Amino acid sequence: PPAQPPAQPPAQPPAQPPVQPADGSPRPVREVPAVLIDEVGGVLFYTPARRFPTPKSSVWIGITCLTRTVQYTVKQALLCYLAVEVTLDMFNEASYAATVAGLGYSLSASAHGYSISAGGFSHKVGTLTLRVCEALVDVASRPIDAEVFDRCVSRLRLQLTNVGHAAADRANDARLQVLESTHFT
Repeated sequence: PPAQPPAQPPAQPPAQPPVQPADGSPRPVREVPAVLIDEVGGVLFYTPARRFPTPKSSVWIGITCLTRTVQYTVKQALLCYLAVEVTLDMFNEASYAATVAGLGYSLSASAHGYSISAGGFSHKVGTLTLRVCEALVDVASRPIDAEVFDRCVSRLRLQLTNVGHAAADRANDARLQVLESTHFT
């Protein structure tokens, strides 16, 4: 008879983290991330994910614009917001493939520049982050298609027109009106 491969022991599930006792005793100490690279341009941390057996990656990048003045003007904020909207609009097709692959990303404007984050259960997180950075550079260095720009401007205009008209905002306004002294006689 042919030789049989040795029997493999059954796979064991990963050990579960200890449960917090109801008597209020202290929680187990969380693992501190290890610093892999600490340079002037950035810091790279590593911490293993022990909760899920599938490895997850997360990348956060802060881009600081050196041309920002101390006083961040409304015009600068609006232009940065539009740059983000145009970048996301132009990156729309690639984002669908990333979403299907279980990856996610975000790009936002901040007072100091831009913030990019990406994450997911795939080894392609770095590639996705690089593509988002390249898309932002393309918007900053090339002429923008007029149709894309008009679409982003109209979306921003609609957003700003509707600010303060959410149900929660309107309810707070109604409560404040009731509290005005003219209603008490």
